[in-house]
Amino acid sequence: MRTLLVILLVFTGLAVAADFGAAANAERAAAESMRNTANLGSDPSVDIKGFPVLL
Repeated sequence: MRTLLVILLVFTGLAVAADFGAAANAERAAAESMRNTANLGSDPSVDIKGFPVLL
C-alpha cells in the first residue's frame, strides 16, 4: 500500500511539473509570435493564468 502511495505522489509531482513546463513553453511561443507579428524590438510579457493548462 505504501508503494502505491509513493508511486501516485511521484506521478502527481511529474504531472504538475509537466503542466508548469507546458505553460512556460506556451508563454514563450506566444511572446515570440506577438513580437514577430507586431515587429517589436523585444518579447512582450505574456502570463498564462490558471491551473491546469494541459487540460
